[in-house]
Parts: sequence; structure tokens; C-alpha cells
Amino acid sequence: MIIRKLTILISLIGLLFLTNSCNDSDSIEPELPNFWTEHHKVAWDSTSTANNLIGTWKLTYRYCCPESTTRGTTQNVEDENFQLSISAEKISVFIDGELEQESSWSIGIQDIEPFGISAEPSVANTFGRILFAEDMILFNGSYIDGPDNLFERVTKNKAHNSR
Repeated sequence: MIIRKLTILISLIGLLFLTNSCNDSDSIEPELPNFWTEHHKVAWDSTSTANNLIGTWKLTYRYCCPESTTRGTTQNVEDENFQLSISAEKISVFIDGELEQESSWSIGIQDIEPFGISAEPSVANTFGRILFAEDMILFNGSYIDGPDNLFERVTKNKAHNSR
């Protein structure tokens, strides 16, 4: 009887430690719009998607899938200072204000309907479906076990059509 109670107590303590280890104190759950709903309020095509991408974007949050080492947390990544400057011809990647990469790019169907970016060479943090909401863009890779990367618009290019 004592051994059974002791086993249950140890199991409960272990479970408590396990659940607390999954909570990342640096995790930030931002208040975000429902990207899927907001994105589908507009009838996007390849031209309107490409035009809406033109401008400068700052990576602000990253959500990793629950199976990742970050255990499904949303991380504030503003300290990384990762920005994309997208023109009709190229994507320029800046880290801490320094140009790190330039890539040619195009828009293509990512998953039946939403579009995605195809870049050569590939560009970090732009994997997955493109979903727009307000002045934000979500590169949604979680539906195929990748991360979701949220960018906020810094500047609009003249070619950008306001939604």
C-alpha cells in the first residue's frame, strides 16, 4: 500500500516537472488575427499576392511545431533583426541592417490555393503558404511540420496596393 502511494506520488511529481519544462518563460503568445479568415476575405491571385509582398518586412515572431525542440512555443524574434526587402525582381535579406543575401523570386501555388515564394537561392523564414492579415504576413509552414514565421510590414513600395 505504501509502495503504491509512493509510486503515485513520484509519478505526479515527475508529471509536474515534465509539464513545467514545456513552458518556456521566454515564450510570447502575441494577439494575432485569424490569418486564414483574414486572408480569405480577399480573392488573391498571383499578381495581387506578388504586389502585396513588395515592400520591407521585419520578422517578429516564429512559431515552431510541438515536436520541435522549442515545444510549440511562439518566440519573439525581434532581437534577431531579420528583414526582407522585396521588389518585383528580388528579395534582399538584411540582418542587423547588413545585406546578407539577394535572391530572385517568383510566386507559385504552395498548397492547392494559397501561394508561396520560390526563391533562388532559397530565403530563410519564407517557407510555406503566404497568408496576409492587416499589415502582416504569415509564412505558414506548420501544416507540413515546418515553422510559421510572422513578418510585420515596415514600409510599402509604391507598387503595393492597399487592401
